[in-house]
Amino acid sequence: MDVKAKYNYELKIMNSKDKNLYNNSKVVIYVKTNNPDPNSFKADCGTSRLVKKEDESGIFYTTEDEFQEIINVNVYDDVHYTGKNNAVAGGYLRTYTWDTPGTKNFTIQEKVGETWVSAASIKIQIHDAEQAETQWVQNVLAEVTNDTMTKDEKLEKVRGYVLENFKYDRNNENGSVYLLVDVGIYWERKYIDCWDASDIMCRFAKELGLEGRWTYAGYKLHYYATITIDGEDYDYDACPMSETGWTTEWEYVL
Repeated sequence: MDVKAKYNYELKIMNSKDKNLYNNSKVVIYVKTNNPDPNSFKADCGTSRLVKKEDESGIFYTTEDEFQEIINVNVYDDVHYTGKNNAVAGGYLRTYTWDTPGTKNFTIQEKVGETWVSAASIKIQIHDAEQAETQWVQNVLAEVTNDTMTKDEKLEKVRGYVLENFKYDRNNENGSVYLLVDVGIYWERKYIDCWDASDIMCRFAKELGLEGRWTYAGYKLHYYATITIDGEDYDYDACPMSETGWTTEWEYVL
């Protein structure tokens, strides 16, 4: 007997249209359904992988999913929630991350009796985050620097670029908001904090063949990047002022 899902399902990716989807970054999916029980359906991608493990009995292999669900309950300020478990009008929000890039077959399965039945599916293109970041770094260097500059001058140009093009992460300030529209990779969402800024400067330093590290500024958990150039340390604070991230109005996406 062919078992079919009892309820209807439609799937929609909620990440902003101008942002790509990357591995190790959140993908938010609206599961539109008339199913009143959020525990009676689950996600499946058919992308399990063989993993080598070892215990006191020796080496063995097992399969693990290459994606995971992120449990953030009713977290987004630009979403009208209608109940617990990320319930929204007409369904639920679900958040996932994938370990690897590629085309993913994302499926919702519903439990009917003792059987899990495929109820809806979409294909999701996950881009390579490391490759995309490298391309972005190289593009910025090509835009703001040239071969006549010293490495310190190049990093100062990069610092200026970050300060001009990024705002402070509005999730990390008093009275902050956490918006679904901001979900994504830092170079696309354009909101960062001092930890992100330090990472960014160290990433550009690496592209220039230099070593960088975080340095604690001594107040409010603030950090900046210290880059070693020809045996000498140079400091670069590329963190935008916190006021740039203050948000008092926003549009609801759902």
